Amino acid sequence: MEKRKEPRIKKRVIVKFGENNYERLGFTSNVSSGGLHIASSQILPSGKEITILLEDNNRVYSLKGEVRWSIKYPSHFYSYMLSGMGIKLKEIPAEFKEYIRMSVM
Repeated sequence: MEKRKEPRIKKRVIVKFGENNYERLGFTSNVSSGGLHIASSQILPSGKEITILLEDNNRVYSLKGEVRWSIKYPSHFYSYMLSGMGIKLKEIPAEFKEYIRMSVM
């Protein structure tokens, strides 16, 4: 049974993120207007509030969300299994929704 309401778009963009500032690095593997997946070795646990800085095509998007799930694999798996987090976005800027809409086209 599909839980997602919005279609996910495969997109790899570098992001900075953290609980209070942008002290961690990762990249997206998919995005939608309601959430995204961040692949990173520096994950946060489920339930944490997160701030995200996403830059693509000379546009910067400041996002807030909540970690819905996270998984951390041992370092010897990194070449074929990515540690990461599923993020549900909150307070989604209209500019970001437009960015997603334009990415689908």
